[in-house]
Amino acid sequence: METSVSEQRIAPCDAGTLTPLGFNEAATESRGSLFWPLGIYSALATGFFGRFLLARGADAHISVGPDAGLFMWFLVWWPHSIAEHLNPFFTNSVWFPDGFHLASQTGIPLAALIASPITAIFGPLSAFNILCLVCPVLNAWCAFILCRYLSRRYWASILGGYIYGFSPLILSELRFGHLHIALAFLVPLIAYVLIRCARHELATTRCMIIVSLLFVGQFLLSLETFATFILFGAFAILVCYRMGGVLGNDVRAIVRPAIYGLALSLIIVSPYLYYFFRSDMIGSGSAGFDPAQFSTDLLNFIVPTETLEVGGQAMLRSISKQFLGGWSAESGAYLSLPILGILIAYFRRHMSQPGSRLLMFVLLAVMIASLGPRLHLLGREYPIALPYWPLVDLPLLNNALPARFMMYGHLLAAVVVSLWFAYSGAGPTMKLGLALAILVLGMPNAASRLWTADVDVPAFFNSDLYRQYLTEHETIVTLPYGYKGDCMLWQAKTRMYFSLAEGYGSSRPLNFRLWPIGDALLRSTYTPDAVTQLKMFLAAHDVGAIVVTEDGLPAWRTLLSGLGSEPLHVGGVWLYRMKRETADGRRPAADQARIEFDRERMRQLMLASDAYLAQSGSPESLSVLELVERDMIHRDSIVGPPVTIDLGGPPAPNVIIDPHLAYSLYAEGGGDNEIRLGEIASSPGAELVANRLRGIADKTYFPQPGVVPRFDRMPLQLGWLVVSLRPQKLSRAIAQLGPAALPELRADAGRE
Repeated sequence: METSVSEQRIAPCDAGTLTPLGFNEAATESRGSLFWPLGIYSALATGFFGRFLLARGADAHISVGPDAGLFMWFLVWWPHSIAEHLNPFFTNSVWFPDGFHLASQTGIPLAALIASPITAIFGPLSAFNILCLVCPVLNAWCAFILCRYLSRRYWASILGGYIYGFSPLILSELRFGHLHIALAFLVPLIAYVLIRCARHELATTRCMIIVSLLFVGQFLLSLETFATFILFGAFAILVCYRMGGVLGNDVRAIVRPAIYGLALSLIIVSPYLYYFFRSDMIGSGSAGFDPAQFSTDLLNFIVPTETLEVGGQAMLRSISKQFLGGWSAESGAYLSLPILGILIAYFRRHMSQPGSRLLMFVLLAVMIASLGPRLHLLGREYPIALPYWPLVDLPLLNNALPARFMMYGHLLAAVVVSLWFAYSGAGPTMKLGLALAILVLGMPNAASRLWTADVDVPAFFNSDLYRQYLTEHETIVTLPYGYKGDCMLWQAKTRMYFSLAEGYGSSRPLNFRLWPIGDALLRSTYTPDAVTQLKMFLAAHDVGAIVVTEDGLPAWRTLLSGLGSEPLHVGGVWLYRMKRETADGRRPAADQARIEFDRERMRQLMLASDAYLAQSGSPESLSVLELVERDMIHRDSIVGPPVTIDLGGPPAPNVIIDPHLAYSLYAEGGGDNEIRLGEIASSPGAELVANRLRGIADKTYFPQPGVVPRFDRMPLQLGWLVVSLRPQKLSRAIAQLGPAALPELRADAGRE
C-alpha cells in the first residue's frame, strides 16, 4: 500500500496538449492511495460537525429545523414496511385516514436500507447523525475520484473534492437535515463513468449496466437530483453535438449506454414511478413548493450566508438575510473570490479547447437556471422572465428547487479548479495561497447553534410506557402539532406502534387543510367556536388520545378543557383520552364543516368591522390588529401557536408586518368610502358567501385578491376570499350571512 504521494512535473499545458475533455493525455497519473483523501475528509467532517455532537451528548442531532424528524421517520419506515410486508409507497399511519404518499416525498429509501442495521441497533437518531457526517465525506471523495481522473494530480484533486463535498450548497442542505440533497456522491461517479465511456475505456454494455445501477441508486436517494442530473446531462450532450469535431465524436460513445442505462433504470424503479404519478401532488398538477420562492438571489453568487464562517460577518449577514431563501437551506450558490478568479483565468487561457468551452457553457447554464423562472435581487422579485421559466411546470422538474442546481455548479467549479492547480504555470507560493484562501473562505460556521439541535423524546415514547396507555394502531394527535412538534420522530421511536391524525411532508393532504381547526393547530388563527371545530376534527379522524408535551400544555390547556376529559400526567407528557359519544357513528365531513365555518367567520368579521366603524367612523384606520386590540375580534377566539422562525437559535416570533393581514383574516379601508374584508376560505365556502352577498358587495375575489372567481370551473381548493363593499351596506351583508349555524353541522360529534 502506497503511503506517499508523488506528482510528475509537467510543463504548463497549451491548447494542443489537453484532450477535448480537459486533461493531459500524455501526463502520468499522480500516485497516492485512493483512501487517504477519505481519511482527510472524514477528519474534516468530524472536526466541523462531529465535535458538536460530542459536546451536546446523545440527545442531539446534526441539523436544525423540523426536517430532521421526517428523515428519521423515513429511516425507520422503509425497513419496517419491508419486514412487515406493507406497501412501502403508501401508509395511513400518518395523516390518518387519508394516508401518506411516500413516492412523492423525499424518502431516501436506499440510504434507509443501507443504514437499517444501525437504525435497528442504535435507533433512528444515531443513524441520522451518522448519515449527516457521511454526506460531505462521500461527496468529496467521489468528486476527488472524478477530479483525479481528469487532472491526473493528487493534491489538486483533493482540493477539488473538498470544494464539492463541503460546498455552500451541500453545507446548507446538511444544516437543515436534507439528506436527499446532501447525499450527492453518485453525481460525480455517474459523470466519471460516462467520461470513461466517451474515451472508450469501458465497453458499451458494461458502461450501460454500471450507469443503470448508478441511476437507480440516485433515484432511490433523490428523485429531484435524478431528474435535474438528466436535465443538465442532456444539455451537455446537446452542446457537444453542437460543437462537433472531436468532442462531438467522443460524446457519441456516451449516448447509447446513457439512454439504455437510463431506460433500464426506469424499468427497475417503475413501481416507484407508478406510485409517484398516482400521488396527489402530481395528480393535482401543482408543485409542493413554488420554484420562484426557492431560486438563487443574484448576489448569492458572491455573498455567502451565515452557513459559512465568513458569511457570519455583520455586513455580509445584513445582505444575505434579504435573500428569498436566506431563512432556509436554499441559499448555497456562493463561489468564493479565489474560485471565481481561477474560473475566469482558466477559461480565458483555454477557451480554444472544446472541453474547456463545454465546461464553461454548462457552468453558465447551471448558474442561470439556478436563478429560477424570474430574477431576484436582495430578496425582491423582478418581472423579468429567465430561461428556466418554460421548464418549471414539466413533470418531475415542477418539484425541483432551482437554487439546488448549484450542486452541479460547485462540481464543475471543483473540476476546473483541480485542472488549474494541475496545469497552471503559477508558482507554488501562489498556488498554496489560493488553496488556503479557498479552504478558509469555504469553512463552515463554527457556531454550534447553526448545526445541531437537541432532541426531545419524552419518556412516554422513549420507553414502553406508551404500550400501557395506547392500543396498537390507535390514532392519536400530538401537541405541538405536525411540523411544530416531533410527532413523526416519536412514531418512529415506537416502530410505528400508533397512527397519527397529522404528519409532516411536502404538503398537507387537502382534506386536512380543509378542516377549520387545521390551520389553528399550526399557527395563530381566528377560529370562532374552536372547541366544536376540534371535536368534529377528532371525531372525523377517529382520534383516541391527545398527547401534549409539558412545555406545550399552557398554550393548549384552555382549548382542551372544552373536551371534558381529565388529563393524565405520565412519562413527561399530558394524556387526554377521547371517547365517542355519537349514536349513529357518522363522521363529520371536512368540506361541509368548512362551508359553514367560512360563512360564519366572514359574518363575525363583518360584525366586528361594523362595531369598529360605529365607534371610530374612520374606514381608513380599519385593520385586523385594530379589531383585535379593541377586542371586537375576541382574543379567546385566536387559537394556535405564534408563527416562529427557527434558524438554529431560540425560536423567534414572526412579526406581523402588515396590520391588515393577520390570523387568516384581512381588513382594510380604502378610498371612496370602501372597505375590504377577507379570510382564507374554501371554494365552496367562498361561493356561498359570494352568492349571499350578490347585489350587496361591490366586488368579490377568490382565490386571491384581484381574481374574479368562476366557481363553476373551479376545483375544490383553499384561497383568499376578499369582499369589497361600502360601510353602509355592512348591516345588510351581516343579515344575508345569517343564521349562525346549520343544524346538521352543529350536531354533537365530540368525545370525552
